[in-house]
Amino acid sequence: MRVPALTKHKTGQGVVRIAGKDYYCGKHGEPDTQAKYERLISEYLANKHSFFAVKNENRIEDLVVAYVDYATEYLDFREVNNIKLVARSLVKEYGDLKADSFGSVQFKAFREAFTQGGNKRSRQYVNKCMSMVVRMFKWCTGEGLIDPKVLATIREIQCLKRGRTTAPESEPVHEVPQHVVEATLPHLPQVVVDMVRLQQLLGCRPGELCTIKPCMVDRSHQKWEIDLDEHKNAHRGHSRTIFVGPKAQSILKTYLQRPEDCFSPREAMEQRREARALARVTQANQGNRRGYSRRTRQGDPEYVYINDFYKTSSYGHAIAYACKLAWPAPEHLDAQQTKAWHTSHRWSPNQLRHAAAGEIRSVFGLEHCAAVLGHADVDTSKIYAHLRREKAIEAALTR
Repeated sequence: MRVPALTKHKTGQGVVRIAGKDYYCGKHGEPDTQAKYERLISEYLANKHSFFAVKNENRIEDLVVAYVDYATEYLDFREVNNIKLVARSLVKEYGDLKADSFGSVQFKAFREAFTQGGNKRSRQYVNKCMSMVVRMFKWCTGEGLIDPKVLATIREIQCLKRGRTTAPESEPVHEVPQHVVEATLPHLPQVVVDMVRLQQLLGCRPGELCTIKPCMVDRSHQKWEIDLDEHKNAHRGHSRTIFVGPKAQSILKTYLQRPEDCFSPREAMEQRREARALARVTQANQGNRRGYSRRTRQGDPEYVYINDFYKTSSYGHAIAYACKLAWPAPEHLDAQQTKAWHTSHRWSPNQLRHAAAGEIRSVFGLEHCAAVLGHADVDTSKIYAHLRREKAIEAALTR
C-alpha cells in the first residue's frame, strides 16, 4: 500500500493528504513537523479502515463499506462472499440509518426480512448470517466506528429457536451411496472423476481438494503428506495435514507434473471437447470447427472465462450437471416439477466427505475419524459420521 508523503505547502507548512483530506503538521523541515507526520502515518496504517470515522455520524452503509473492505483483505474469499450477501441486504433495509440508532427492533426486523428474502431461508442459515452481522458490529466497535452500546444490545438477542419461528429447518446432509456415485462418473470428465475418487479416499473438504498444488505434496515418506496453507480453521492457528495412501497416490501422481494447480477446468473442457470430437458424425470439413459455436465465429467465449483451477462452486456444478445427464427428467413434467426432479436426483461433494467419515468411523473409530477429517474437537466428527443402521441393529440383537 502506498504511504502518503509529506509535502511543502505554499504557506511553508508541511502537509500530508490522506484519502482526500489534508493534515497540516507544522513548519516544513522542522523536527516536530516530521514527528507529527510520522505519528499520523502510524495511526493511519494501524487503523486504515476507521481512521477518518466520525463515530456519531456514521451510517450503516459506512460500516458495511469499511467491514467489507477489511474482510476482503483478511478473510477467506468464501466467507467474504457470504458477508457481501448479508451486507447487501442490510444496506437495502437500513443503509441510511445512523449506526448508533440500530438496536434490537431494527435487528429483529432485518432478520425477519432476511428470512423471507428470495427462497425462504432455513433457520440455521439465518442464524449463521445474523452472527455475521454481530461480528461486523463487533469489529466496528473495536475500530471506534460506533458506540459500544449497540453491540451490547444486539448481542443479547437470542437466535432463532427450533419450533419458535416460521423459518424452515435445513435438511441434514447424508452420505451419498456408492452406487449413485458410480452412476454419475461416466458423465464427468476424467479430471473430475479423479477428484471424486480422491475425495472419497482422503475424506477432505471440497475446498481443500481444489486448492491442492504439486508443491504442497511431500513425497519423501511412504505416506505422502499435503500441508495446506489455507483451510477452514487456518485463522484459528490450526494446522491441516492430509495423509495420502497408496490408492490415492496412484490417482494424484498423474497431476503432480502440473506447473501450478493440480485440477484445471480447462483440462476438463478439453476432455469434453475430445469426447465430442470422437462422437462427431459430421465430417471434419463441414459444420462448426472444434472450439467454435454457431453464434460466434471468433472462438468460444465460455472457454475464455474458465478459471485455471477448480473452485468449490465449479466442482459442485460439474457434479450437478453430470447428475442431470445420469437421471434426466421425464418429458411430461412442467418447469417447476423438472427443477424439483433435478434437485432430488442431485448430490454434492460434501456428501463424499460424509461417506468417507462414516466408513472411517465404522472401521477405525471416532478418534481416527476426527484425525482424518481434520477436526480439532472429536464431537464435531459425530455430525459427519453417524452410526450405521446395521451396526445399531447388531448391537441391539446382542443385548
